[in-house]
Amino acid sequence: MKKPKHIYIQLYITDLGGWELPLTRKARVVGSSLVLTIPSQLAKAYDINGGDEIEIIPVGIGEFRMKKLKK
Repeated sequence: MKKPKHIYIQLYITDLGGWELPLTRKARVVGSSLVLTIPSQLAKAYDINGGDEIEIIPVGIGEFRMKKLKK
């Protein structure tokens, strides 16, 4: 399996208290998975904590929506 060199993800979010948008994060390879970090300000704003389940919904080619699942 060919390893990706770089994958860039842009998060488009409206009205988060003056943050510079879009938020861009760089995915990294950890083992056989890709990891995408969430900025701490975004995690706090949406009450996302370690161990929370996040649903990823494809909405088009190269686009997806993320949603925290309720516990």
